[in-house]
Amino acid sequence: MLTFRIRIVATWFIVAAAFGSAHGAEVRLVVERPLPIASARALTELREALVAHGDEPDEAQSAADQTIATIIIGLAGQSPAVDEALASAKQEVAKMSEATAIATVPVADAAAAKTFVIAGHDDRGLTYALRDAARGIAVLPKEKPWHEGLTPAVEQPFLKVRNVSVHLFNADCEREWFFSEEFWRFYFQRLSLSRFNRCTLTFCDQTNYLCPPYAYLVEMPEYPDVRVADCTAEQRAKNLAMVRRIAELADEYAVDFDLG
Repeated sequence: MLTFRIRIVATWFIVAAAFGSAHGAEVRLVVERPLPIASARALTELREALVAHGDEPDEAQSAADQTIATIIIGLAGQSPAVDEALASAKQEVAKMSEATAIATVPVADAAAAKTFVIAGHDDRGLTYALRDAARGIAVLPKEKPWHEGLTPAVEQPFLKVRNVSVHLFNADCEREWFFSEEFWRFYFQRLSLSRFNRCTLTFCDQTNYLCPPYAYLVEMPEYPDVRVADCTAEQRAKNLAMVRRIAELADEYAVDFDLG
């Protein structure tokens, strides 16, 4: 019986070791310089996707240790490590807004771990590339290694402006989501993932609702007769604060915000 138990324990450790090597992996995220706000948020999403996949990401400013799988991240032309990695991969990021690149970097030493580069020409381009990588890893089956979620690609925009317009029509229908920061974070993240770079929030489109818009947002002492009967000063201040917050959140996700 004792021999049988020892064999079970030994077998369990062998299976556990095999399982762990197939799933969890140490991943080094090399970021030489602080990233702008939108790509820094997208980097957080990449880190979270790796953790959810069962991997162990950490950050460093150099890729000196070649025994650890590495992703070199940054802006082309502003990060020497990124530029060197792109040159090794024989890839180039177009010198235009929103251009991106995800590439495998060849390694000379056969014992070296896999190396990748995720780059953008600007903050929005890097944001797109990081969010693509995070999404690819997030939907990857856990039995597959994380790097299979990275799809090598070099992209640049075909259309300069890709806009979504949100129209407000009904206070009862909109009250719950309009004042929800959680909703707007989810919405702008999805717009960014789908390559929409602009969002227009439209008031009073072919309706008297929220018309004129400034009466619902700011006090107009110069025009005391222009007021909304059911909109208190407190509600007006809340409306304005939320519009400002929506604009700030859009910036965090590299989405230009317009008020229409």
